[in-house]
Amino acid sequence: MTVAIMTTASKRSKKAKAKSQPSAESAPAPGAGAIEIDQSLLTKAVAEINQLHRGKCEAIGRYLLKTFFKNDLSLYRAPSDNRTFFALQMRKDLEVPYSTLCMILNTMAQREVLGEDLADALDFSHQTRLVSVRNQERKLELAQRAVDEEWTVKQLDEAIRGTKKGSAGGSVTPARVNSCFMKLDGVVKSLRDKSMTKYLSEIDGKKRKDLAKKIERDIKELQKLQDLLASPEAK
Repeated sequence: MTVAIMTTASKRSKKAKAKSQPSAESAPAPGAGAIEIDQSLLTKAVAEINQLHRGKCEAIGRYLLKTFFKNDLSLYRAPSDNRTFFALQMRKDLEVPYSTLCMILNTMAQREVLGEDLADALDFSHQTRLVSVRNQERKLELAQRAVDEEWTVKQLDEAIRGTKKGSAGGSVTPARVNSCFMKLDGVVKSLRDKSMTKYLSEIDGKKRKDLAKKIERDIKELQKLQDLLASPEAK
């Protein structure tokens, strides 16, 4: 009886490992001008990110910048087709959510606004909270006060909430507009991914209808923006 139980457990373990391995079919189809997925680099990156995950987020950020963007933040901010980096989101053996990796990189990019000295004086968790503050002057003010008054993360969160309540969403700048369109472009690319379209095609019932309605609402809002930009008054 004992042997049978161990054998069953062993089989289950093997099945679990097999399921954890990403399918070759899940990789997105290459597009025009795309940088092909470097599977060797991808596997190595997953292992090293998982190891860094047990340390500090900043270490992950520096690793990502070096490995995928040649330590050049402009390559991360610009609309790119770095398919190896994007492919991290399909790796089931990656212990850090892809969204977290993007947040870490956004926090690293923010150092250009804060300056090295001020950024180094803040914990990484404080820096991450400041990413949501769009107004650069207000961002710097909050960062400096957080250092001078030794704010906890909770205190910084409260100050940021107060800032958002007292504004109408922050000042609109070309950089902010460009950032919005870059995010939109990234979302569209992710939703057009082969594995994503396969998943969406298999959804049924109420969830499918709800997603269809949401897409319909978003298309209407985007149509309004398109009409605005196409109107003679906008030129």
